Amino acid sequence: MIMSYPDPDEDLLPGFVPEEYYSPYRDTTIDEPVCTGCGQRPADIPVYAQLAADEGITPDEYVRRKEGTLNPRNGHFLCDEDYIAAGQPVGEHGTRWVAP
Repeated sequence: MIMSYPDPDEDLLPGFVPEEYYSPYRDTTIDEPVCTGCGQRPADIPVYAQLAADEGITPDEYVRRKEGTLNPRNGHFLCDEDYIAAGQPVGEHGTRWVAP
């Protein structure tokens, strides 16, 4: 029997993001992520500082691993407060939205 596996870079369902995208080894091109709404770094946002401490990692690493709005090309994301203020945007056809 030949097994075939879906291409991890292909959206299987609208809004589906392959698990590999959330890898802790996801590369970003900047040293520190920044919220484009408020301009703060993850360490300056209490919720990220607490969640990171709970997991035993830095706030920057927490955002790189877990933040759904993180743009891996430039490190931009929206913190929860700014994401809600922006109207909780979604990507085209219901896919994941990332900060510009």
